[in-house]
Amino acid sequence: EALTGKASAQFEIGVCYFFGFGVNQDEPEAITWWDKAANQGHADAQNNLGEAYRGGLGMLEKDFERAVEWYRKAATQGHADAQYNLANRYYFGEGVPNDPEQTMIWWIKAAEQNHTDAQHNLGVCYAAGDIVAKNDGLAVFWLRKAGEQGNGDSLHNLALSYVNGEGVEQHQEMAFSLYKKAVELGFSSSQHNLALCYLNGSGTTKDPAQALHWWKKAALSGDQEAQKIVALLYFNGIGASKN
Repeated sequence: EALTGKASAQFEIGVCYFFGFGVNQDEPEAITWWDKAANQGHADAQNNLGEAYRGGLGMLEKDFERAVEWYRKAATQGHADAQYNLANRYYFGEGVPNDPEQTMIWWIKAAEQNHTDAQHNLGVCYAAGDIVAKNDGLAVFWLRKAGEQGNGDSLHNLALSYVNGEGVEQHQEMAFSLYKKAVELGFSSSQHNLALCYLNGSGTTKDPAQALHWWKKAALSGDQEAQKIVALLYFNGIGASKN
């Protein structure tokens, strides 16, 4: 089917060559097939070509302008990943001039299609007033959307909103619950905040042993601040026998 010009088949052959599914891995051959599909308007292939030019994959020279061309072709067809990728190029000024307005336009288009990273970026930008006017309500809206899809970073930031009462009423128990969910999803930065909650009894029962447990986890992952805290806790006998 690919040889007869069917775009979807050409795209799938490209995927097989790119990842080595059933054939020897061959990035240049993958890109050859994606190029055939992309030139027939196949949005997934267009987005993949954008990624290939952005990353210099498959013997291609890095070329942000070409990447933007392909992202845009897919994005205008409603391809959420391409919309997100195009927004990022405007944010970083790669292949196009830095343009906060275009960044927001394309992140919003992707986020409205439930693109988790776009939702997270919108939440963070609205919370910080980065490239857009600070809006705590919209920050919470988008962070919650991303968090509902399992984005631990978004849950962590949403917890901070509840701690500080920004965009929502201050609610320490909710913040604790969100930190815990973020940790369960593998977002290690929340371990420090969870430990603080246990140490101070913020949003949960005070439990120094649990505080030590979570700081040790953070320390073992290379968090230098957590390593210092663990040392101090053992030195002062907090959460464990003095050692």
